Amino acid sequence: MLTQDCVICRHEDREEIDEDLLASKGRGRIASEYGVPVDAVHYHARNHLPQVLAAMPKGTVHNSPILEGLSNEALQERLRMINEIEELQLGMSDYDLKRISAQVEAME
Repeated sequence: MLTQDCVICRHEDREEIDEDLLASKGRGRIASEYGVPVDAVHYHARNHLPQVLAAMPKGTVHNSPILEGLSNEALQERLRMINEIEELQLGMSDYDLKRISAQVEAME
């Protein structure tokens, strides 16, 4: 259920923000683009976006340019993976992220 307490749920561009989240656009970039706190984007993605998807009819296929052809189920899976990755990143220090990035670059 969307709430009036959520900055994103109340935002005039909520649908576009939802699409950006589902398209794996960076949460910091979304916050900057729409002039909202990054914490609000994290909160909405974790607590409200799954409910938005669940409320859509099963088998819904999205027609927006960003999400074209994806089913509701595919978007739910994408959101689950994005949230897992986000949780991993939040739990890591900048040092850890830089070290991992360096290791990945060395492997290429």
